[in-house]
Amino acid sequence: MVEKVLKILKNSKRPLNFGEIAQKLSLTKKEKKALKKTLRTLVKQGRLIRNRKGRYGLV
Repeated sequence: MVEKVLKILKNSKRPLNFGEIAQKLSLTKKEKKALKKTLRTLVKQGRLIRNRKGRYGLV
């Protein structure tokens, strides 16, 4: 899932929020929980940033 998220954000012209990322990945409810965890981990690792509006972008 990490690589898919990074690819989506790389191809995006702007930072995306959680819902936009989940929609592009066509996730189920269970998978959305995993996405939240993945996004938190990527932010902690410094691979993504999360702005004040809750949008994610590449560093």
